[in-house]
Amino acid sequence: MADSKLENIPPERTRDFQYWLNRQDKLFYTSKKGFSAEYINSIISEVNRMYRQVAIRDKYLSLALIPQIDKAKAQPNTDPKRHILEVPEWETLATYLRTNRYLKPEGSSKLEQAKRAIFREYMGIAYSTGMRPKELLGLTWNDVRVNISDSKENQKIFRLLEVRASNSKTGKKRVVNAPVARRLQRLSKVYKDIGMTTDPRDYIFRNPTWERQEKDIPYGQPAFSKRLEKALVEAGIQEELDKTGRKITLYSSRHFYTTLRLQNGLNIYLLARQLGTSTTYIDQTYSHIQIEQNTDKISQGMFLIKKLEQI
Repeated sequence: MADSKLENIPPERTRDFQYWLNRQDKLFYTSKKGFSAEYINSIISEVNRMYRQVAIRDKYLSLALIPQIDKAKAQPNTDPKRHILEVPEWETLATYLRTNRYLKPEGSSKLEQAKRAIFREYMGIAYSTGMRPKELLGLTWNDVRVNISDSKENQKIFRLLEVRASNSKTGKKRVVNAPVARRLQRLSKVYKDIGMTTDPRDYIFRNPTWERQEKDIPYGQPAFSKRLEKALVEAGIQEELDKTGRKITLYSSRHFYTTLRLQNGLNIYLLARQLGTSTTYIDQTYSHIQIEQNTDKISQGMFLIKKLEQI
């Protein structure tokens, strides 16, 4: 069907798209074959959105010719052992990333030091927002604003980050509220120190490589993934990760954030809005946390059962 025109492709011919997609080779995280049902379905959703928002809207196709694509089915992932850092491990990594040993290693160039400083702030913002890596790397300075509803003190700490519909996995705009003001200020200074602008349309995580500075090219996930892998080793964390069978990726920050917020009692509906996901997904994926954190509520009245057992 490679050379077929869209209008000549029978809609039912695409129903097995998910199986074709799952046979494709991975570019990253190749230790495990195949793709998750969630990832496959996100691609299918984007394809369907493309047809409806472009092909149908601009009358290239009629509704009757929209491809029929079956979504992948999978059991909800309720495994409590998400691949995330423990809080002490994150503290160790965050502490290492702000040392001169990491930021200004002996013999490093100004450009390399800038790249390390940018990565440090990326990690801090990722773990403070729970945003998807793609959403975070797609932010521009125009997407950042002060919350006028905050107190003067909180306005020094918090910022609102707008995830544009075009930059969102779900295709819906949302606003993320997070304590990242100082990190953004430091990030802005990094760019200015090497002669780069931070204009409203500039990406927040711009690649400072000399030949890319003027082109406003954002960082890609592979570059930051490599830096994360090295930092985990240098900070002395990777050995423990290997022992416990954990694979930490850029996306792990989202799981870490979600877990921590639930453990601290954040309302699941508010958390879903912050993350740009559904309460159903959070409940299915992180239900173990609600059980672990509510011993007192779950055990209410149990003393009576124990007493009756002793009669």
